Amino acid sequence: MKEYYSFVYLDIDSIDNLYPQVFGDIIERNVITSNEESIDESINAKIFNILGANANNKQNSISSENLKFATSTARKAQLLINFFKTDITSIQDIIENVQATNENESFYFVGNGTFFLSDIYDSQTGVSLFPTHETCENNIQHININNDSVLIMESGNTNFISKYCSECIDLDDYYKINLSNNLKYGIIMHMSNKKIKKDIRHLTYKIKKAKDFEFYVFGELTKASNRFYQISPFAIWR
Repeated sequence: MKEYYSFVYLDIDSIDNLYPQVFGDIIERNVITSNEESIDESINAKIFNILGANANNKQNSISSENLKFATSTARKAQLLINFFKTDITSIQDIIENVQATNENESFYFVGNGTFFLSDIYDSQTGVSLFPTHETCENNIQHININNDSVLIMESGNTNFISKYCSECIDLDDYYKINLSNNLKYGIIMHMSNKKIKKDIRHLTYKIKKAKDFEFYVFGELTKASNRFYQISPFAIWR
């Protein structure tokens, strides 16, 4: 069955810049067919610059055919995800298998993990939107989020997860947080609100520090140290 993604976050500029580097400056062949396998084969043919090689063998199943130069960002993201994804899905396992050797070394990846909201700040001022007097008992806040807001998400072995989450914990979240404490690498990801395409559990209304989210992420992982990595997210879905 063909796989599609409903994105909650999309970095249009990063995807538009990466797409021609991977696939080259080529025309996408858009085949309308009742046979889903024919679509996949024609896309594979496009990627390897042999347009029509597979489609010509399936003319009987093609109802119409069209060549176009424009491809939507969502479509580019899906093609890039299918290109970079592997059988390894956990971001922690991806880091363990790739093992960047030098600091600031980076690589593209597709994987999933549990992330915790550690902060929201205004990108213009750098000031956190969470009140400084926040306590575990009243950590649900009503915060005005605009396009300048940036969400900081943390995963794995970070100081925020090991200290703050362990103190401000809901019983339902205990297993996820305890699991994250046992993971080897600490991961931090910044999500610009202007790139979020839909509400994530009403993030624009009720904000809870240390709230957990399970994401699939396509992006770039950069090694900050032996223990820490940073994600530049291109696309996120659930």
